[in-house]
Amino acid sequence: YLLSSLRDSWSGTRGPGLVVRDSWFGTLKPSLRTAPRSKLPAGILRPSRRRSGRMPEITPIATLRTCYTDKFGVPRQSGLVPGAWGIVEFEPAFRRAEALRGIEAFSHLWLITQFHLVKEEPSALTVRPPRLGSNERVGVFATRSPFRPNRLTLSVVKLDRVEWDGPAAPRLFVSGVDLVDGTPVFDIKPYLRYADSVPDAVSGFADTAPSRIPVRWDVAVDL
Repeated sequence: YLLSSLRDSWSGTRGPGLVVRDSWFGTLKPSLRTAPRSKLPAGILRPSRRRSGRMPEITPIATLRTCYTDKFGVPRQSGLVPGAWGIVEFEPAFRRAEALRGIEAFSHLWLITQFHLVKEEPSALTVRPPRLGSNERVGVFATRSPFRPNRLTLSVVKLDRVEWDGPAAPRLFVSGVDLVDGTPVFDIKPYLRYADSVPDAVSGFADTAPSRIPVRWDVAVDL
């Protein structure tokens, strides 16, 4: 009976939304509820139902505002342009100071987001990476191409500061972003140096950073 109750509660048969438990044998109770399917923004991830049970629909916790208004010109990886700024603005349900308590102790964060401007579903599971001259096909899971199932992306950004006061607070000010303005954020995790850094890792065809091109700005003023 206990296992049946746990299964029914997690699958949502006793009510919509996610559930949490007070203790191992405690009472399961409703927690943060997911948005109805009809209210999800267009292009946002909608996981399908699996044979093993229902998966809760994933909705954004925040929106990332960035200096890139168009996807063309966005860096291919995070950190390549340290001055590229972004602001994480939380949805009302998550716009609470306790959700960010202690986050200022970390210098960098992982942002789990989605390539929301890629509307079409991938027609193949191979892509042509620019690092290979866009001529050779490799498996999509061996690349970071935006043309992938679910269109999820993972970025490491520098946490510059936390805005605790104001009508939209709390907000996270970050830099080194590689995402277009308006990108939905599904989760935020602190970057852990001891676990997330692998100095002797091998990175296949992208083992070295791309060559950088110097850019000079000339400003002409008509008097």
